[in-house]
Parts: sequence; C-alpha cells; structure tokens
Amino acid sequence: MVATDVTADFQAILTSHVFKAPQGVEIRRGGHGLSLHVTHPVRAGEVIYQADEIRIPADARQYRALVRILGQVHDLRITTMHTVRYDGIRTFDIPGCFMNHSCDP
Repeated sequence: MVATDVTADFQAILTSHVFKAPQGVEIRRGGHGLSLHVTHPVRAGEVIYQADEIRIPADARQYRALVRILGQVHDLRITTMHTVRYDGIRTFDIPGCFMNHSCDP
C-alpha cells in the first residue's frame, strides 16, 4: 500500500484527475451503489488489487471525485462512508473504497 499525505487543496487534487480501476478489476453500478469486481478468474493467494491510500484531515467534509465507470466519467460525492478514520486522519483510495470484502472468504 502506498500512502500519500495531502497538504494542498484536496478538492483541487481530486477534480484534476479521473480515477479508474486498474487492469483486472472494474467499477460497476448496481442496486446498492458502486462496487469493484474482478474481470478474470482468481487463484487462491493472487493479489487482485493494491491500494494507494490518500490521507486527509479527519473532518466530516464531503468531496467530489471524477471516476471512470464502464467507459464513462461520473462526478461522485465522496463521504465519510468511503473513508477509514484512525489516529486523527481519514484515508481513502479510489477505486478501493467501492470494494466489498470478506474476513472469511
């Protein structure tokens, strides 16, 4: 995991970039919102996705991000639901914030 601390205007950083899923995964919109899906069969122990988290102040502000979903760019609202808070900071990564997981797959 690569961590980046944001010291500049975070919203300006978000809107200057279109986020997309890396090769092997894709973002899809479904009945429960956005989710991250693998696009090929996965072997046990295979790395599917490596997060590049962004650290931001641990406040409750909402942000906007441009995200490519199935070839189209969408303007999304990023809320505290898309982030993890610990030790006085919030972290998130796009598209990782849309990933479902299982602690016992």
